[in-house]
Amino acid sequence: MVRPVREARAEHARLALGRPARRGSVDAQQGALVRRHAADALAHVHVQKLGHVDRVRQGRADDCTRPAPGDVRRAHRSRQRLEPDGVPPPRRRAECRPAGRQRAGRHRRRRGDVNTRPGRANDHAPPSRRDHVDPARVAAASDARGHLDGPEPPESRLPELGAGELDRTDQAGYAHAACVAETNLSWIAHLAAAAAAVALAPHATPGVTPTTITIGGTVPISGPAAAFGSVAGGSEAYFKYVNAHGGVHGRQIVYTYLDDAYEPAKTVQFTQQLVEQEKVFALFDTIGTDNALAIREYVNDRKVPDLFVGSGVSDIARDHARYPWMMGYLPSFVGEGVMDGRRIAQVTPRAKIAVLYENSNFGKDMLSGLKRGLEGKGKLVAQQSYEPTELDVGSQIARLRASRADTLMLFATPLFAIKAYAGANRLGWHPRIYVSSVSISPDVMKVARLNATPRTVDGSISIAFVKDPTSPAWKNDGTVKLYRSILARYRPKAKPLDVYLYYGMAVAYTMVDALRRAGANPTRDSLLRAATHLDETNPFLLPGIRIKTSPKDYYPMDKARFVRYSNGLWVLFGKLVNARG
Repeated sequence: MVRPVREARAEHARLALGRPARRGSVDAQQGALVRRHAADALAHVHVQKLGHVDRVRQGRADDCTRPAPGDVRRAHRSRQRLEPDGVPPPRRRAECRPAGRQRAGRHRRRRGDVNTRPGRANDHAPPSRRDHVDPARVAAASDARGHLDGPEPPESRLPELGAGELDRTDQAGYAHAACVAETNLSWIAHLAAAAAAVALAPHATPGVTPTTITIGGTVPISGPAAAFGSVAGGSEAYFKYVNAHGGVHGRQIVYTYLDDAYEPAKTVQFTQQLVEQEKVFALFDTIGTDNALAIREYVNDRKVPDLFVGSGVSDIARDHARYPWMMGYLPSFVGEGVMDGRRIAQVTPRAKIAVLYENSNFGKDMLSGLKRGLEGKGKLVAQQSYEPTELDVGSQIARLRASRADTLMLFATPLFAIKAYAGANRLGWHPRIYVSSVSISPDVMKVARLNATPRTVDGSISIAFVKDPTSPAWKNDGTVKLYRSILARYRPKAKPLDVYLYYGMAVAYTMVDALRRAGANPTRDSLLRAATHLDETNPFLLPGIRIKTSPKDYYPMDKARFVRYSNGLWVLFGKLVNARG
C-alpha cells in the first residue's frame, strides 16, 4: 500500500516530532552529603511535579486533504465499467484510506461488488505510555514502530493488464502511485534501519532512568519484630534528604519497601515482586536473618545485589564466594557472642550462665559465639530456645531460673527481650543480664522498664556501634543534630528516641556511598563491585569504627564497644573491641 505524497509528508512530520517518555512516579526529592552541617537539612526542598505526556494524534482518514469539487473521481463517477479481467480502474481518493480499508476495497472490487463503497476508518488507538524509558530509545522506537500499518494478509497476484487498456486518467493514477511507492519504500527502508539499531542497542539497566534510581526491600512493619520497621523509615528519610541536596549523579533515589511481617515466606513473595514487577535496580537492607537467607538463592540466580541486609549471621559472610550478591551490615553475631563470652570469662569467670535464644540462625550464631568466647571459663547451666511465632516465653524463663543461674543471656529480638525481662521480674529473679545489640533501642528498654522494674533492667550489658542520639554524650554532635533535623522535616511524627530510625540512616548512608561509587551510569555489576571495595568513615557510627569491605570480606563492621544500661541511658565503657569473633 502507498499513501498520497501530502499524507506521507504529514505522517513523516508527525513521526519526526517523537513523543517524550512519561516521567514515572517519584517518591523522593533530590539531595547531598551528610558531612554538611545539620542546618543544611533544613534547606529548601524542590519537589519535582509529575508531568503528563501529550498524546500524539495518530494518522486518520480524515487527515487527508479532501478532493475539490472537480476531482477526477467525481468527474468520472458515472463510469463504473470494469476493466478486462475484472480489475477496476485506479481511484485517487482510495489513497487516503487506511491500509486495512484499502485492502478490503480491493477484495470487494475483485469480486465485482462495484456498488459497495468502503466506510470511514476508525481512529487509531494512541500508543501505550511507558514509564522510566530513556528518551533517546523512545525517539528511536517511535521512528521505527510508531505509525506503521500491520502486515497485510497474503494476496493472490493481480492479473496483468494488456497494453492500451488504461485510459489517460488511469495511466496518470498508476504513474502517481508508482512514484509515491518509490518514495515510501525509501522511507520504510530508513525506518527498518532505525528499528534494527534499536534491536541491537544494549538493554537498559532495570530500575535506572536518567532521573531516578529505584531500590527496594522487605521490612517487618507488623508481626513479632515490628520494632525493626522503623529502620526503613529512617532510611527513607535519609534518602529524601540526599535527594533534596542533589541526589546520586543527578538521580533521585526511589525507595520501595514492603511489609513481610518477619515471615520468610512473605519475604520471598515480596522480593520476587520487587525484582520482577517493580523492576528495582537493587535490594537494600532486607531485615531478618532467616528472611535474608530465604531469598539468597533467588537474588544470586538473578544477579540482583541485596546489600547491607539487617543481619550479622555468619552464613552470609562466610559463603560470599558461593553467594556474592548478598552482603550483611551488622557486626558478626558470632563475634558479638564471643565478645560477651570473653568479658564473662575475664570479669566473672565462675558465672553460672543461662541462655534464652531465638531458634534461628541469629540465635544459634550468638550461642555458638558465647561458647567460643568463654574458653572453658564460667559454666553454661541451661539454655532455652523460642520460636518467633510464640506468644510468650514465660515457661522458658521459669526453667532457666530453676537452673540457679546468676547470669542471663538474652539473644532475642525486641519483643521477646521485653517479655523475658518481665518474666524474670515476675519470678523475682534478678540475674546479670546480657542482651543482644539488636534489642537495645532506648524506646525498647523504656518499655522493658515499665513491664518489669528498673532493678531488673538496669545494669544490662550489650555492645554498640552507632552513636546514641538520646545520650547527652552526643548532644552537640553534628551528625546527631542532622539526624534530628532530618526527622523533623521528613518524618515529623517519628520519635527520636527510636534509635532504629538512626540505624536506618546509618545504613542508608553506606548505600548512598555505594551508589555513588557505582558510577554515573551504574549497572548491577558496578554496584556490587563498589559495595565490595568500601573504605568508609560513616559519621553515624562510633568514632574508630569504619565500613570496610573487599571481595573476600563481607563483614562491613569489625569493631564495637560495650555499653551498660543505667538510669534509662546506655553508657559506653571500655575500648573498641574486635567484633569478628
